[in-house]
Amino acid sequence: MKNITKAPVPRQGTVGFPEDVTILLQLMNASSGPSPDESPWTREAWQMVNALVYALCYQFLQDKTPLSRQTINETLPLDRMMALYQEALSQKWRKEGYQPLEKYLSGLPGFEEACHTGLWPEEAYNQHGYLVQQYRELPA
Repeated sequence: MKNITKAPVPRQGTVGFPEDVTILLQLMNASSGPSPDESPWTREAWQMVNALVYALCYQFLQDKTPLSRQTINETLPLDRMMALYQEALSQKWRKEGYQPLEKYLSGLPGFEEACHTGLWPEEAYNQHGYLVQQYRELPA
């Protein structure tokens, strides 16, 4: 009988894997984020996207929602991130699946109000928009 614990692990970017699996492999091999000498905004932008991707990975594992760069970019707007968070709550995801996203969103001004009304103050959109801009400037 073959020892499956010694099975080779596919390398990141392995040809033949669908994009969602390739992205998961890249995330598993990712470093811990920007270096300490990066600006606080850059680190916060990385944490924002990391929280989003964590929730999207959980969603992918639950219902096989395609995970792609396009999905990540489409979910970056604040209202879409909030919709993903509310989906997690309504579908009773395990806390681990949405906790990083909740932590990010709860740090924005007006989180409690947005949970009830779906409306964010302009300050939250400005702060989130700035972080999205910082993320887009990070090296790939």
